Amino acid sequence: MDLKKHFEIQSGLMIHIEKNHPLQQGEDRESKKFLAAFVELAEGANDWRGFKFWSDNQNPKPTLLEETVDFYHFLLELGIDSGYFPEWEELDFENVYKAKDITEQYLEMFDALSMFRHEDDYEKYLDLLVCYFDLCKRLGFTEKMISEAYLKKNQINHYRQINGY
Repeated sequence: MDLKKHFEIQSGLMIHIEKNHPLQQGEDRESKKFLAAFVELAEGANDWRGFKFWSDNQNPKPTLLEETVDFYHFLLELGIDSGYFPEWEELDFENVYKAKDITEQYLEMFDALSMFRHEDDYEKYLDLLVCYFDLCKRLGFTEKMISEAYLKKNQINHYRQINGY
């Protein structure tokens, strides 16, 4: 996974958004980004559907990859805002918490995101990235699938900025 490329691309989108939607006096954009990240993570869980014990339909929605990648955009932004640009090789997949199932992995994601929100720390950010990519793997998404979906959605996001989204 070329994280460096993704950080560079996301930085370009952030500049585009900032140009169209400048930071307002007194605005807490960081909190808005964290809330957006929580919402996108929840939308991914909702599209996964595996926690919906009350439903006969446990099959993921076709938009699961897109929703999962929408969270990735904010994950990259939060790292950029903190000045963190880790390389793929820095991610320690051996020592990551091993959730027993996807439901637990989503809950770990919420916890990791909350911990990073309350303590902006490089190691916590690395843990958040590892947790995210572990979730993606559990959902059946390869690095290539994530990267391609990210690049596609980035183009859509630029288009939206050009057209007054």
